[in-house]
Amino acid sequence: MEGYKIFIGSKDNFVNNYGFQFEEGKIYETDQDICPKKAGFHFAKRLEDTLRYGNAREEDVIICKVTALGKIIEYEDDYYGYYDLYVTDKIKIDKILTREDIISYALELPEYRLERFIQTMKLSDEEVKLFMGKSSLIDKYILFYHYNDKNVFNTQYKGR
Repeated sequence: MEGYKIFIGSKDNFVNNYGFQFEEGKIYETDQDICPKKAGFHFAKRLEDTLRYGNAREEDVIICKVTALGKIIEYEDDYYGYYDLYVTDKIKIDKILTREDIISYALELPEYRLERFIQTMKLSDEEVKLFMGKSSLIDKYILFYHYNDKNVFNTQYKGR
C-alpha cells in the first residue's frame, strides 16, 4: 500500500517523532507488535493528513512517498477529523518529495482537503499566490493562517 509519511529535519538528516533516523530508498522493519499511535511506522493515505504528525507551520519537515510492505492496521482520529491513517511493521521510504511536488499535489486537492493543507502547512508568499482565488473560503483560510487576520471569519448578525 502506498502513502505518505512526514519527518522532521532536512533532506540529508530526517527523523520521525521518536528520533529514529531514516533514509530515502531504504526499508525499515520492526519486530514489535504494531499499534496505532504507539508502535510501528505510521503513515497516511493522503499527503495533507501527514501534517497531523508534524508541525509544518513552525519547523522544517520532509514529506516522503512510502510503501507499506508488511502488516497494516488502519485507524482514525475522529476527534481531530483524520481518517485513513495507518501503521505498519515494514515500510520503504520511496521518495523525498520536493517542495514543488508538495505544492503541485496541493493545487489539485478538492476544497475540503485543501483547507486542511492551508491550515497546517507554512507557505511562502509566492506559494500563497498560487492558492489565492481558488475559493472565498480558501482565501479566508490563507488570510487567517498565513497573515494572522483574526477578523476574517467574524460575521456580524444583521437583524431584520
